[in-house]
Amino acid sequence: MVKAELGIIGLGTMGSNLASNLLNKGISVSGYDIDEQKVQNFLKQNPEGFASIKLEEFVKTLNAPHVFLLLVPAGEAVDQILEQLEAYFDTGDYIFDGGNSYFKDTERRWVKLKRLGVEFFGMGVSGGAEGALNGPSMMVGGEKEPWEKKKWIFEAIAARYENTACVARVGNSSAGHLVKMIHNGIEYALMQLISELFVILQGGLGMSNDSIAEQIDIWNKKKIINNTAPNLYLLDITSRILRQRDENGILVLPKIDTITGQKGTGKWSVITALDQGIDVSTMASAVFQRFISGEPSLRSRYIKSVSSENKNSDRTAPDYLIEDIFQGFFISVLVAFNQGFNVLNKMKDDYFLDIVKTTEVWRAGCIIRTDLLNLIVEAWKGEETEILLSSNFKGYISNGLNALRRVLQYSISMKLPTPTLLNTLSYLDSMLYPELPTNLIQAQRDYFGQHGIRLKDNPEIKFHYNWKQD
Repeated sequence: MVKAELGIIGLGTMGSNLASNLLNKGISVSGYDIDEQKVQNFLKQNPEGFASIKLEEFVKTLNAPHVFLLLVPAGEAVDQILEQLEAYFDTGDYIFDGGNSYFKDTERRWVKLKRLGVEFFGMGVSGGAEGALNGPSMMVGGEKEPWEKKKWIFEAIAARYENTACVARVGNSSAGHLVKMIHNGIEYALMQLISELFVILQGGLGMSNDSIAEQIDIWNKKKIINNTAPNLYLLDITSRILRQRDENGILVLPKIDTITGQKGTGKWSVITALDQGIDVSTMASAVFQRFISGEPSLRSRYIKSVSSENKNSDRTAPDYLIEDIFQGFFISVLVAFNQGFNVLNKMKDDYFLDIVKTTEVWRAGCIIRTDLLNLIVEAWKGEETEILLSSNFKGYISNGLNALRRVLQYSISMKLPTPTLLNTLSYLDSMLYPELPTNLIQAQRDYFGQHGIRLKDNPEIKFHYNWKQD
């Protein structure tokens, strides 16, 4: 029996699709899952592969050194399978965790497995089921030398941007999962921004799904900066979703429940940003909206008790509003990317993050892909660490800021829920305000807690002021 180059643990949709991708590229694969039905589905989809519900049998089918790819739910399931694998480890084995593990868990596992002589890599995989089958974007964290020996496997199956594989080692130890976590935080923000775009166009302007889809298609192909159109993947699929009808010709979207799920990566991104002292209010607002969506009974009580009218019935809007919505939305998209990259830039020295490579692997295969990432790569190569201040974007922000303000004036007048757009504007207004009123907060803290103040003419000295003197 010819032994397999790689063993996949976890044969759900992602595992089966990645196996198909690998086999299509001529790379032999074995699979393992505790669920017999998943094993059978895997073999049906991948008749050239091998799969088993018996771990020992599965390991025996692999070449030495063993190369394992984990595709199991984040958390306890990862620790459990790693513990079970210990009995079969040989020095020099490789493990790639391709799930959405919390990066601090990956750090802990990396340390333990290093002691056992096993090369462990946290690998963020983006692209969903379709990406797994046709080419995902992959962000890898781990040591350089062992990665160089096995990267060919993942380069073979990765999405390609201008014939370059969208997979890279982006840093050490848990860097891959850190980068994927922030990727997902940006993804949360973009999805929420699109939903707010939708509520303005439909709930405010009264546009039909088909009309909104048509408008989105126009916006997504319109050149906005340096002759570059956004080509935002999430806008593309939104257009398709808006047009989708069931077998009876009825639109699917209005039939879908409004409670939105999440697996935790958005929340982790916000918590990490708070730990680093970075404002990610656009991202955080998107996470909070998912929480609110999960409280339908509480929202119903508010609707009954606080407001007798959900929205303004007058849909009158100025002619320029459509163009304003377009500009305001893409400013918010840039802010979402900027806030995410600010977290990575703050942490890059600790995790040896390669920000340029990170941006480059997002250009194809991943959920947040957009042609605007090319302009962000140019910003990094020009040594600018703040996207919004780079020559590519600062003019667009300056010219469109009032457009975003007018959009929000309209949405507020129509009582529409657009908190992520609003948080974006608040973020920019705070950044642009010459002297924030936070000196008052400094004084209040000193008044009741003697925390000290600093004066403008001598900021090096911190002292308690005697506020209670006459």
